[in-house]
Amino acid sequence: MNGTRRKLDVSHVTPPPPAFKLQQEEKIRTTGYGLASLLEPLNYKQVTLDEKARAQDKERHRLDDRAALNERMEPCTLDGLARDQDKKQDATRFLAIVDGKKTCDGHDSTTAEWKNRCEVEKEVARASQTALENSLRDAAELRIIIAQLKMRLLSESSVVMDQAGTSK
Repeated sequence: MNGTRRKLDVSHVTPPPPAFKLQQEEKIRTTGYGLASLLEPLNYKQVTLDEKARAQDKERHRLDDRAALNERMEPCTLDGLARDQDKKQDATRFLAIVDGKKTCDGHDSTTAEWKNRCEVEKEVARASQTALENSLRDAAELRIIIAQLKMRLLSESSVVMDQAGTSK
């Protein structure tokens, strides 16, 4: 090895087929070495931003629809009943006789019609309060029953497991 190079014998190696060269060119184009591949990421970025904006709009509409549905369904829930109850109590307080002569909306409270109206409003408020209390009591009773059933199921399943273990 005194400064002379030895040539490598490659006579036994076959050259690559022409399809291999096409594959290499395709690989260069798709991996980012060609001009078209330099522009592709910009287009891709724009598409992904558009898709992201569309997805956000779709999610926003879905949440708006959900909120509208919740507002319509609200009186059916305990929270809705509680809010309705609060409104009725406020109305009852609002209809209280001010100075013994007038209601807060300015009408003379001495007439029988307005006295009846106040009584009806108060009775509605009392009835809704009773209904709310009953539904809350029923819900609490149901929770207790469910807990008892779960405990019973767990104890029975452990007995079955013990019996299966002892029968072996």
